[in-house]
Amino acid sequence: MLDGLADGTIDCIATDHAPHSGVEKDIEFDCAACGMLGLETAWAIGHQLVKDNVIDLKRLVSLLTWRPAQIFGLQNRGVGFLQVGGPADIALFDLEKSWTVDREKTVSKSKNTPFHGHHLHTKPVLTLFGGRVSYDPQGWLA
Repeated sequence: MLDGLADGTIDCIATDHAPHSGVEKDIEFDCAACGMLGLETAWAIGHQLVKDNVIDLKRLVSLLTWRPAQIFGLQNRGVGFLQVGGPADIALFDLEKSWTVDREKTVSKSKNTPFHGHHLHTKPVLTLFGGRVSYDPQGWLA
């Protein structure tokens, strides 16, 4: 997969953000609902590919934003990139802020993540969706 990301064979990254409850997950594997929370960790996990020199930062942004929008024909709706007069869908990250994934502190309604306890090296600090603040833990735009 790393080679495919690096050479362009794989041209987008998506999460199967399926935040199931513990009741749906804490059962026999064959009976458990598929999926996990993914939105809170996707950027930081992807950014590790940049730190490991698999891809560059511009490619990571492309893999997570405009390329999926292009593949699914959403680019004409202003999805996946910024344009004058379009919605302000923006996520800002602190590339120097380290954190440890703690399932008990997730914003998601679910707690199921395989990254619980992992130390990550970049963190989202602000998100705008449709021009409105959707995540602002520091209260920057309050």
